[in-house]
Amino acid sequence: MLGLLVLAALRPLTAFAGTPVVHDVAAPAEVVKPWPEDAEPVRFRELVVGAPALRSGEDVVVCADLPPLGELPKRLEGAVSYGALDEAEGLYGDAIERLPCDPAVTSEALGRIGMLGGITAARRGEADTARLRFTEARTWHPSVAWSDDWPPDLRETFDSAAAGAPVALTIIPEGGVRIDGSPASAPARVAPGRHLVRVADQGMWVTVPPVDDALIVPLAYPVDSLGWMGDPTRRADLSALLATALGEGRYALVTDGTTTWAGTTGRTDWVETGGAVRTTDTPTKRSPVGAVLAVGGGVLALAGTAVASEAWLTADRYEKSPDPAWTFNQYSNARTRYTTGLVGAVAGAALAGTGVVVHVAGRF
Repeated sequence: MLGLLVLAALRPLTAFAGTPVVHDVAAPAEVVKPWPEDAEPVRFRELVVGAPALRSGEDVVVCADLPPLGELPKRLEGAVSYGALDEAEGLYGDAIERLPCDPAVTSEALGRIGMLGGITAARRGEADTARLRFTEARTWHPSVAWSDDWPPDLRETFDSAAAGAPVALTIIPEGGVRIDGSPASAPARVAPGRHLVRVADQGMWVTVPPVDDALIVPLAYPVDSLGWMGDPTRRADLSALLATALGEGRYALVTDGTTTWAGTTGRTDWVETGGAVRTTDTPTKRSPVGAVLAVGGGVLALAGTAVASEAWLTADRYEKSPDPAWTFNQYSNARTRYTTGLVGAVAGAALAGTGVVVHVAGRF
């Protein structure tokens, strides 16, 4: 079907039933292309503000716009030292929530918080929770060591905590990644479990499964990265984002304004479809025709009303108290002016209404 498709604003992705047509146009645009009849326009720059996601579907918890840690670690250490276990448990929970929002957190600080959380759980009689927290502490900061200041009876629980075999965690797209407070390689090798990841100034807790996985971070994609589809070295990264946003294994079309590709999300074998594509980032300018019609019609309606009113009053006075000096022709002229003014008022109102409709529709 060769037709004109006007790209609309992005709808909730769950509402898409047709073929997604991903574009990079900021404003409403015209696209000429033999699209599928079930084409559904998707604005790319709204995809790149989506939530990060693991390909496996495991948990990703993003910073909830909380303040950084500040003095919280010191307060946690003080509560643990004084045996205020309920307070310590609450402070540990607060620290876990605020860690993704603190860009300055270090591996050492992270390991220390994990150790204090483990000691708190152990002293509360929660052995399994304590072992998990000790394991996280040793994962976040491998050189974390037991302190002689801590209860010696908890040392055995600490020593039994061991991280699993490392797996590969690929961050898509690559660049500027920190994991557990330290710069990360690509792909990163991490133990399964919860990790603090920061990409593109966005912090998050990521639960890594015991198998290789990939984390897609939409905010790390430039808004003009649709052109990656034409670059074999970057196409996989773009396709991974589309799979996360639109659904894995979904047929879609992508246009960067000059070239259009067709393929399946999550795969790299996309192909150019050819055909004419015309897009613009400039909103369509309204013609003054509608406004001129509206204003002109309004003036005509007012003038017609004024003429009709004057003529009606004149004729009405003659009918109520005939003036011998008036001739019949003068009376007839007043009636004619009244009819003419009335027609002008109605026509002006209709013209003004048409002008308003045309201007709002923006069709001329």
